[in-house]
Amino acid sequence: MDSSPVTMMSIIHPLSGEDSLVLRMRKHPSNKSTNASRAKSTFLPGECLKELDIPVIVDGYNQHKVVVDVADQY
Repeated sequence: MDSSPVTMMSIIHPLSGEDSLVLRMRKHPSNKSTNASRAKSTFLPGECLKELDIPVIVDGYNQHKVVVDVADQY
């Protein structure tokens, strides 16, 4: 989960099925985050890290966001 809603579009990433999600370690949102109530609810009290299922498209963006951002600048 993210701290706020995100809309993404892809023609190469699966949207459903077993290949559409990947397990990744995620940190607990900070207390300063204003839109993180949904993300915070998945963590138990005192839990700092948790393995969460995230969509493959989001994982791909997170791993390659520098390249995506540079391409958007051009």
